Amino acid sequence: LAKVTTNLDDVKKVEVTGKTQALRLTGEYLSEGLVINFPLHSAGSFTINMTEVTSSWVVYLREIQRNQTSYLQIDGFDIDMMPISVSFQPASQLDGDNSLGEAVNIILNENSHEVYSIIKSRLAGVFSEVLTELANRVLSQVPVQDYLVP
Repeated sequence: LAKVTTNLDDVKKVEVTGKTQALRLTGEYLSEGLVINFPLHSAGSFTINMTEVTSSWVVYLREIQRNQTSYLQIDGFDIDMMPISVSFQPASQLDGDNSLGEAVNIILNENSHEVYSIIKSRLAGVFSEVLTELANRVLSQVPVQDYLVP
């Protein structure tokens, strides 16, 4: 972590900036489309590798009451990730043709920063959803009085 600032009095906001040496994302995809009039289909696993990732998190919290006890809950989670380098490893076949799949991989990686800028908001949204769910599970188990001293 490079920097953490908090405002828990009025807004209940936590800001975190940091740097991660490497980040690897894996997932599944299904792609269907056309190039001119030729239908193309592909499905499978993908990997996105990022290095030297500087990230900024802004977490908005709200206090909730349950059984006369105060708990915090995440009300918003904004994430921005800025990698120095990005590489993609999508499926090796496109419509069953390995040479076409390899050509797409080359194009994606030659234009990796442009491709990343297109998918960046979707990746940030997925990270935000997952981290919000995990953090809210933890926050719902620990009353505010156990970790915040007035």
